Amino acid sequence: MSAVKRHKVQSRLAAKAFEPGGVSIEEAMKRADLAVDQLRPPCLADLDVALADLDTRFGRSANGRDGEDVRDVYLLSSRIIDTSIGLPGSGIERAARALCEFIDVADDKGLREWESVHVHIDTLKLLRVAGVAMSKEQRDSVLEGLAKVARKRPGDTDVVTAHNSATR
Repeated sequence: MSAVKRHKVQSRLAAKAFEPGGVSIEEAMKRADLAVDQLRPPCLADLDVALADLDTRFGRSANGRDGEDVRDVYLLSSRIIDTSIGLPGSGIERAARALCEFIDVADDKGLREWESVHVHIDTLKLLRVAGVAMSKEQRDSVLEGLAKVARKRPGDTDVVTAHNSATR
């Protein structure tokens, strides 16, 4: 029986990481924070545009939303997720992700659950304005409420029956 031979192979990246010079972790973190700070204003501006567009086209006072493509709700929510880096700690990205997931489920079932979409949009607006100032418990409570809306509405047989009756 032969003995097992072990070879330790060091990658180029590992070798580079331990060479003298370079940037310390602390300095790299400072640079990353500065880069994010520079991105914050344009991200917030784009987030506000996407949120306003979402509210105008699909919110409570939207006219003609039934003629709109519901997948645009998904696209606008995705845009909010992308630009939420400008508002860290607000929970807005989680609420936007919840809206994307809700639209996926509702669209698969052929439902147009506008009341549930309204709740998501209102939550996004709340988190945009006050999410950072909320405690973790408050944000978690708000986001858990969204999860309950998503769990109840798309699978609710009364909603399916009402929707089918309305579309006949």
